[in-house]
Amino acid sequence: MRQQTTALPLSEENALVDRLRLLSRLLGEAEKGAAAADERTKRFRELEEVLRTHRAEADLLSQELNRVHAERESKMQSMREQLVEVGRLLADLREKGRQRAEAMERLEASNREVMEMEREAERLFRRSRDRRQEAKSAVRDYNRTVREAVAGEGAFARHADAQLEELMKRGKVVLGR
Repeated sequence: MRQQTTALPLSEENALVDRLRLLSRLLGEAEKGAAAADERTKRFRELEEVLRTHRAEADLLSQELNRVHAERESKMQSMREQLVEVGRLLADLREKGRQRAEAMERLEASNREVMEMEREAERLFRRSRDRRQEAKSAVRDYNRTVREAVAGEGAFARHADAQLEELMKRGKVVLGR
């Protein structure tokens, strides 16, 4: 007590006590601030760790995205090549179709010619039959005497056909002109 009362004058002692109180209070606030700073540092480190984790995930996703993009591009290139091939095949098909159409037109023209020839042949055969009938009639009329001599119409027709054939062989009668 004596030392306390004799060491410092009261005003200085009060100032020292006030200063000690102030420093104690500041120390308490500093300790609170340090705890808060430690908490912030700890939170900052946790956030840094989360950020590193997210960056690593982002890097993995970026690599995956690049791989998928490259795969997509290769498939798109393959599709382009296939589309070019399909286009070439379609062009070939169109050309074959055009050639087929030309061939069909030629075939139709040939068919028309054949049909015209068949009609002409039928017309010639009819004329030939008509001339043959005319020749038979002429031979019948000319050979009235033979007709009376030969009994029956069937024998007469055979006789007339035989005479007509004989005349045709000799070249004296030509049918169909």
